Amino acid sequence: MFNELWEKVGQLQDAVEKLQEGVNRTSQNSSQPPSQDRPEQKAVKEKSSQPRKRGGQPGHRGHRRRLVEPVDEVIHHRPVSCRRCGALLLGDDPNPYRHQVTELPVVKPYVIEHQVHQIGCPCCGLANRGELPPEVAASQFGVNVISLVALLMGRYRLSKRQVSQLLWECFGIEMAASTVVNHQKTISQALAEPVAELQPYIQGQPTCNVDETGWRQAGQAKRSWLWTVVTRHATLFRIAPSRGSQVARDLLGEHYAGVAGTDRYSAYTWLVWRQFCWSHLLRDFQKILERGGDSYRIVIL
Repeated sequence: MFNELWEKVGQLQDAVEKLQEGVNRTSQNSSQPPSQDRPEQKAVKEKSSQPRKRGGQPGHRGHRRRLVEPVDEVIHHRPVSCRRCGALLLGDDPNPYRHQVTELPVVKPYVIEHQVHQIGCPCCGLANRGELPPEVAASQFGVNVISLVALLMGRYRLSKRQVSQLLWECFGIEMAASTVVNHQKTISQALAEPVAELQPYIQGQPTCNVDETGWRQAGQAKRSWLWTVVTRHATLFRIAPSRGSQVARDLLGEHYAGVAGTDRYSAYTWLVWRQFCWSHLLRDFQKILERGGDSYRIVIL
């Protein structure tokens, strides 16, 4: 009877420790994102007893703005008379102080109007109408405008409505948010071929880092996954309906010979050379340290 109770107590203690470990779970000792940390779990920065003065601190190496060469306009500011005696001053300073002001030019859209004429034949009376070139008829905006739309959405993460507002406020270009969406589809189609050409380059790199995260596709109830392969000079993204290992095999190739940095997700176990993410390992060590007891002493040693 005593042995049974002792065994039961041990089981309950293990259960309590696991529950306590779950309660103490943070972004510092697990894969939990920082946004899910409770307020009391977030690190509090210690305030110095002596507040720092504004500006550069002692020992800080200053960084001055480099002068632009060449400049578009030079305005000279010469003294006319001596401040002490009023004598007329002539000549030039061989080494004047240079102060540059950088300004944006007033940007006005460059609009090209294509006029399609219809002319009747003097012999038979048939109305003959000119035709727009296919590349002109495809859109009412030029390639530079469409490229800027892609940059604002893809690189600077602006929404469709924000892109529409920026084009109007900065460049005087009127573009509806629905038109921004249409151009986004056009850009995606245009990038399909270059992205396909990028994949063989990714597969030939000696090192890479691979990860995946949940992704919501518009109009789809089921969650998709955004996969990322990062190399030194290029990064490849792919949205896939699966989180399985086959997606990783398709991205890297069945016989990837390089070293892939990953977490311990089972989709990467087929890789020959695999480096576990150091951040994940550090968080695991932190979790072991927080257990205390023998675990703490083992990690310290």
